[in-house]
Parts: sequence; structure tokens; C-alpha cells
Amino acid sequence: MASLELHLAGLDGRELQLSLAPDARGEELQRAARSQLGGLPGLALSLWFQGARVLPRERLGEQGLVSGSWLSFTYSPSNILGAWKAMSSAKPREEELDLEGITRICYGGNNPQILLQMPWPVTLLSLDFGHSFNQSLQGVQLPETLQHLSFGHSFNHSLRGVRLPEALATLCFGHRYNQSLRHVRLPKLKSLTFGALFNQALQGTEFPETLQRLSFGASFNQRLESLPGRLEHLSLEGFDQSLRGVVLPRLLSLTLGNNFRQSLQGVALPDGLTSLSLGDEFNQSLEGLPASLESLTFGSSFNQSLVSLPNLRSLSFGKHFNQPLALSTLPNLTRLNLSDAFQHPAPLRLEQLSCGPSFAGLAGFDMLQDLTLSFSGVAPLRLPKKLRSLSLHGFNQSLRDVELPSTLRELSLGQQFNQALDVQFPEALRRLSLGQSFNQPLKGVLLPARLESLNFGQSFDQPLHKVLPADLRELIFGERFNQSLQGLQLPPGLEVLTFGRGFGHSFHQVAFPATLRALTCGSNQLQGLVLPERLQSLDLVYDFNQGLEAAALPSGLQRLSFGDSFNQPLGELPPELRSLSFGAAFDQPLQGVALPAALRSLSFGDSFNHSLEDVALPALEALSFGQYFRQSLEAVALPQTLRVLRTPQCTIDCFAIFIACGSEHSAVLSEQGTAGNPRVG
Repeated sequence: MASLELHLAGLDGRELQLSLAPDARGEELQRAARSQLGGLPGLALSLWFQGARVLPRERLGEQGLVSGSWLSFTYSPSNILGAWKAMSSAKPREEELDLEGITRICYGGNNPQILLQMPWPVTLLSLDFGHSFNQSLQGVQLPETLQHLSFGHSFNHSLRGVRLPEALATLCFGHRYNQSLRHVRLPKLKSLTFGALFNQALQGTEFPETLQRLSFGASFNQRLESLPGRLEHLSLEGFDQSLRGVVLPRLLSLTLGNNFRQSLQGVALPDGLTSLSLGDEFNQSLEGLPASLESLTFGSSFNQSLVSLPNLRSLSFGKHFNQPLALSTLPNLTRLNLSDAFQHPAPLRLEQLSCGPSFAGLAGFDMLQDLTLSFSGVAPLRLPKKLRSLSLHGFNQSLRDVELPSTLRELSLGQQFNQALDVQFPEALRRLSLGQSFNQPLKGVLLPARLESLNFGQSFDQPLHKVLPADLRELIFGERFNQSLQGLQLPPGLEVLTFGRGFGHSFHQVAFPATLRALTCGSNQLQGLVLPERLQSLDLVYDFNQGLEAAALPSGLQRLSFGDSFNQPLGELPPELRSLSFGAAFDQPLQGVALPAALRSLSFGDSFNHSLEDVALPALEALSFGQYFRQSLEAVALPQTLRVLRTPQCTIDCFAIFIACGSEHSAVLSEQGTAGNPRVG
């Protein structure tokens, strides 16, 4: 029987011709079109014939298509509600399984077999199975587009015979995974991370030559074998095996964790190694370290003399190190971290130094710019002349005889400091932090006229009349500050103002400067509060639990966040609000609340459990629910602009963003087809 020859055309002028079996269904046509057109994150491909959408489960002939038929194709926003239904239902309906455009799925529910029952979207880039998942992947076909795969704490099944996608770049195993990788075919990975319990021999494991980053957890203590030649970063958290005879690839960084106590004599560390970190148990001599090292970190036990390291720029010691340091062995060192035990002079050309109270010769560092000093003694404090940043820990002496360098721009006086500020601050000072214990009167204190940031610690509670510099941009109060602001002239250029939990005075007759952009406050009465029109961010936190009727929120406010105590009905919200966030206690219905048309992000805390049916949601891009939300979203009119949906069961993300395993940072892969950038074929 002759094949079915079909023509497809898009609005951008692209055309393609496809040949299919005469009894092909719509889903086969969809797959064939995707293979040539490609997927777009956040957007789903739709095929149209004579004004009707091609149905995936019906045969093409039954829908009127014959050889020579012309179809059109378009891209539309992903069906994020359908994706949520598919992830939340034990038996999702067929039409709810069209997840095309979805790029990230993170599952946190208690029915993980759902993940193995659905057809994966061709646009999926990141998949996190969640902590409850512990199913075999035998026979499971993961999407070829997948770049990041992460397993939770429970997963502990062999991957032997499992076909991992060729595009996979990052693979992360959870806490309990402890299966051999022998006879497991790993694709062209760039990063591979094992959890705490993994302790399998590496003999026979075929690591891909593309692997750049390899990390083992606390239990791994096997001989290193078969490491790929292009590996750049190796982390061994619990490892304690001799490295003699081990052929290490051309690593850039090597981390040997707190259990490692083996000698490095006779160990062939790579010539190009730039970063080496040794844990708390290591206390061996250092012969044979490569001259290429730029960063070297030791744990608490190390107390051996240092060898010559001509390219070392950053050096950090633990609490027991007390050996002399010489410029001849460390000619290019610029950053040094010493403990309280160090008691030697160190004639080095440093730019950054962290040291204890016993360190000698501090004033001799002519190039030092950044100093962190633990200082609790009674000896006079003598500082280098070119310091730009000074942070003191344990310091609680009078400043009367301390000469602060004229170049100083940042000063932090630490947790214990509680002395009068009888010191001449340098005019260059821009940031001043007074620590948790400080609570001294400021009458007569002359702060630098060009100070931009002033941070009072938790204990400060003193009047501020005629104290604050005119150029101040940021002012932060701690927990105990509770002075009235009536009659106080705040700096005219103030942009950020933060109050602590203890501030309970009314804002009545307080004149906020027109430049104020961000305000954080708590248990205050809103009666009489007049906020500047240019305010962009307002955090009502701590014990705040009042209605908003008494406050005139600025029309230009873009971000509003409530703390964990707030649980009041909502009134009128500012029209330009883009982000609205509620804390743990909020559990009020939103029916009848006019959410601003500009709102793009809406986040609820753990207690919220009201239906959003009949709530007019604006063009949201992100919607988040807390731990106890149990309402159905089936009858909710979710906006087509929605790109991120977080529920207790799962996170569905249309943006190409994933969180790398063991990292707190997001890696942005692509942002095609975001809400502000729709695509059509």
C-alpha cells in the first residue's frame, strides 16, 4: 500500500514533507514533525488540517487526510494544568498526558509509579524523581532530550540494561544508592554525583571520556580505577586510600575529605592541578605538590612546614597550624586564612587576610586590602595602612587609640563589640556594621558624611537624632530597636530601610524619603502610614497580622511579602504589583479579591488550603502552593502564561532551568518561548 505523503507549513515560512504509513495515527505524525522541527521549551507543537486540530489517537485517514494534503503547524503555551493532573492522578486521562513544552519535572508525591506511566515530553531537559521513588527503570524509555537526571534518597536499583539518554550531561544519585556500575552504559556525561552510601568498586566501570566532574559521598572508600582522561574536578568526601600508583587524570581541582590521612609522598598529582583541599584528619608532609597550585586548603589537624609553591594565590589553614611562612616559598600569595593558633610573623604580600589574635606583625602588610581578624586580647590594634575592608571577631576594646586606615571602605565590628564609638572614622568608609552586642549612645558620634550602609545589630536601641549621614542609602535595625521615629529626619537618599521584630512604634507622622525603594517591618500599626510613591518592595513580616485597609499602598509597588503570622482577608492591591508572597499562617479565600493584572508570581505558605475556583488569576508566570494544599486545580482557570507550578506533589517548570545536584545555584540552559516571548511555527 502506498505511503501517505503530507506537506506541513508554518507561519514563519518553513515547509517540510513527511512520508507515513497509510494507517498512521495523529501521534505518529506529531513525532515525525517534531523530529524535523525540534521542540521549544515552554511551547507545544500543534498540527492543523482544514481548521481542525489533528487528534493524536485517531488515524489520519479517519480525519480526512490523504496523500498530498497540506497541514499547518503552530506553537502554543504548554498545557501545564494537564501536566499537573498527569502527575497528581493515579489514572490520568489520555488528553492529560500531552506534556510537550514542559522542560523540568520535580516529583515530591507518594505515588512515584505515575512517573513511569506517562509519555515523556520531547522538550524535557531536567527530571528529578523525588525522595519516594524506588522503582526499576528496566524497559523505561527516558526522553532523548534529557540533560539532567536526579534520584532522591530512596532509589537503589541497578541501571544495568537501562538505556540512558545520549544527551544526558548531569546524573545525580541520592543517599541510599549503592549499586555497581559494571556493565552500565553511561552516556556522554559531564557531571556524575554519588550519595552518602555509595561504596562500590570501580573496577570494570566505564566512565565516559566526556566526564568533567565526579563526586563521591561519605561512604566511598575504594581504590581509584578507570578514571576518565578529561576529568577536571574530583571530590572524595569519605576516601582514605593511598594514592601511590594511582594514575590521576589532568585534574584542575581535587578534594580529599575529612577521613583522608594518607601520605602524599610518591603520589603523582597532576601537573596542571590548580586547587587542592585536604580534610580534618590530614597531617602529612607536602613533598611533591605540583607548582601549578593556585588554591590550597587544609583541615583542622594539619601542622607541617610548607614547601615552595610559586603560583599559590589562596591558602587556608585549620585551627592547629603554627608553622613559619616565608615570602620565598609563597611569592604570589594574596589570600591567607590563619587560625588562632598561629603565632609567627608572615612577611607576605597579601591582599586578603583572616587571622587570630596571636598573629604578629599585622601593621607590616603594606598591600593588604581585606582583613578578617579574631582579636580578643588587650594589646593595641595596629592596622595596615591600605586596608579597604576590616572585619573583627571577638573584639571588644575601646576604639580611642585605634587608627583606622584612610582607605577603609567597609568595617564590621563583630558580635562582641559594645564600646563607645569614640574614633575618627575615615571619610572613605561606605559600609559600617556594628554587631549583635552593640548598644551605645550615639550622641556626639560623627559618622562619615558619605557612609552608604549602616547595620545596627540585634541589641541596639538608642535615639538617632542628628546621627544619620545624609548620603545613607541602606539602614538596618536589629531585633531590639524600638525608638520612636517621630521628628527624626531620615536621610534624603535612603533606599532600603529594615526594622527588626521588636519595633512597635506607629509610623504616624513619619516622613519616609521619596527615594525609598524597599521597606521591611513587622508588628507596627499601619494607621497613618504614608509610604512613598516610588516604593517597589514591602515586606510585612515577624508578628504582622493586620488588615491592609488602614495603609495606602503605593500604586507602583511591585513586590509584597507577608510573614508567617499574617492571616487577614485581602483588600485592594496595588495595580502594578508583580510578586505576592504569603507566609505559613495565611489561609483566606481569594474569591472576590481583585488580583492585579500585572501580577506574575503568586506564592502561598503551608497553611493555605482554599480552592481557587472562580478566582480570576492574572497572567501569572509562577504559582506555588505550600505543604498542606489539597485542593483540585481541575476547575481553576490557570492562565496560559503560567510557566512554573509548584504543589506538594510536584514542580512543573516550562523554563529550561535546573538545580545541579549538590549546588545551591541555578543553571540556565535556555529561555526560549517564555511568557514574554511566544513562538509560532
